[in-house]
Amino acid sequence: MIESRYWFLEEITAVKGDWPSRIKWLRDNDPLGEDCVVLTGSSMRGLDDAIRALAGRRGEVDSSDRVLLPMSFGDLCRALGIALPSTPRLRPMDFQRDVVDAVADQLHPWCNDLVDAWEIYLRVGGFPQGLLRGPTAGANRPSEKPRRDP
Repeated sequence: MIESRYWFLEEITAVKGDWPSRIKWLRDNDPLGEDCVVLTGSSMRGLDDAIRALAGRRGEVDSSDRVLLPMSFGDLCRALGIALPSTPRLRPMDFQRDVVDAVADQLHPWCNDLVDAWEIYLRVGGFPQGLLRGPTAGANRPSEKPRRDP
């Protein structure tokens, strides 16, 4: 008996052609059928076809699909140790109202930290691994940046 293995096929949605049928064939005709296969992708292209093609082959879990989204900018700020005050969520139409001025005034003391955090966010794309790996290497985290007295 072959011991179960784990297969992680990352970015499967970038594969051209009918990859769902190929995975289905392997699940049905190869020892791969006894293994745990995890398919990932950053595109929704082909996922509906995969769900149909892999019906009955998706394990014994009630809901085996997972959607993993990047961190929001607020999450990144918290990960960097920037303790921001609670502010209302702004919608595009709010930028024509006084509420945006009040929020800007409330966040003004953190302006330098927010600019630095935004630069980091643009480099790592909101992905935790990117933050941990070092796109911030060589740059101070905003909360560690030395302050100068005016």
